[in-house]
Amino acid sequence: IKEFNGAMLVLNPHTGEVLAMVGGVDYKKSQFNRVTQGKRQIGSNIKPFFYQIALNMGYSGATILFDIQKTFSYQNEEGEEQKWKPQNYSHNVKGLIPMREALYRSRNLATIDLVDKLGFRHFYKVLKKYGFKDLKNNLSSALGSYSTTMWKLAGHYTIISNYGKKEKGRLVLHLTNEKKGLDVTFLKKEDELIPPYQAYLMTYILKDVVKEGTG
Repeated sequence: IKEFNGAMLVLNPHTGEVLAMVGGVDYKKSQFNRVTQGKRQIGSNIKPFFYQIALNMGYSGATILFDIQKTFSYQNEEGEEQKWKPQNYSHNVKGLIPMREALYRSRNLATIDLVDKLGFRHFYKVLKKYGFKDLKNNLSSALGSYSTTMWKLAGHYTIISNYGKKEKGRLVLHLTNEKKGLDVTFLKKEDELIPPYQAYLMTYILKDVVKEGTG
């Protein structure tokens, strides 16, 4: 049996300060930092950002979505016609479902319905503004086919947890060298990307992920 490995990052979303970082199980065996270097598909972790954009556009937690099976046609890089038939993790459908429940229960089909209704092009444009780089320009991105590092994903989530302001992670707060007269303080860097009252709507919905959803 191969050894499992993992990583952990604890970030203060209001200041960007790194409180704890574990890049792997044993540094002697592997110097690869899985927080800053390891890229993984983020799956449903990306969904709140799609729903946040919908909230910003005037949708609400009560907006009805269709949690039904659909088949999408697209062309691959070779120009060949392909079919894509996404499914829910549970392999069932709920029909009509409020947007709030669709998020906290992480319903794939309802999410695709939302993105398809409003147009992926708009989501793609806003997500790039939020800092999502190398995002796939197709509907599968709404289900997390996009790969990134834990470090970058944690930075993205400060947009929500810091009520609309994205914080840049800070590993070092202060540098001092009395012999060389060095005294540098690294100030926090933030960008306000979402109105605080809109981000509040998302944090309120996400509480239900833990109370009765997939959390």
